Amino acid sequence: MSAPAGPGGPHGPAGGVARDEHGRPLAATTHDVTVLDGGAGGEVPGDALLRALGRSTALAPARTGAGVRAAAAAVLGARVVLAGPAVPDGALAAAAELCTGLLVLRPAARSLPPALRRRVDLLVARRADLAALAGGADGPGDPGDLDDVVARVRALRPDQTSVVVGAGAGAVVVTPGGHAAVPLDATPSADAVADAFADGLVDGLLGGLGLVDAVRWAGHVAARAAGTAQRGGPPHRDEVGPTRVLPPTGGSTP
Repeated sequence: MSAPAGPGGPHGPAGGVARDEHGRPLAATTHDVTVLDGGAGGEVPGDALLRALGRSTALAPARTGAGVRAAAAAVLGARVVLAGPAVPDGALAAAAELCTGLLVLRPAARSLPPALRRRVDLLVARRADLAALAGGADGPGDPGDLDDVVARVRALRPDQTSVVVGAGAGAVVVTPGGHAAVPLDATPSADAVADAFADGLVDGLLGGLGLVDAVRWAGHVAARAAGTAQRGGPPHRDEVGPTRVLPPTGGSTP
């Protein structure tokens, strides 16, 4: 999966950011990932693990939209902008306006307005998060029912790409053109492990893997993160191996 252009809006952010004829910000890429800091306190999910995996990162304050715009250079210069559960709606909307790379959201159990959840390029959610994203209660049915998961994702984001973990024995990739089930050794249900899964997915995409292969790599990173948590700190590249440790499947994008 190649990184699509960021969802630039018609109204540019403050600060005189140059834009093209379509309203998209113009900027040179300076680093791999900008991690949005929602100000929840403690270590910001994504930053330490991505650095341990060898990615160049930057942090951008993201308590408000104004805070994101003040850090416009960090957002504009990133190949990927990663937002976690603590980033509020206003800050996420500002990041969507600025982002020129791939905007990735790991939402956890939160409600998102329809317009905003469709401005995110790649949503990385747990099966249990889907009901909250829609602002309603979970419906009946087996949580591992793949058809149910795909239908819910398509109702939430019909024209975007999403990865849902906890679907059956692994994850499901849902794109506008189809879907693919991806077996995983373990399902990352805890918040910290789900964060590691999102980080591994970003790392895989930056490493040139197709989307399905990147999901497989993310499962490997999350499993190692869960196994190393008791020792403190994230797993390093020498613990999880090279990004291409998993053989490519060929046609990775469903």
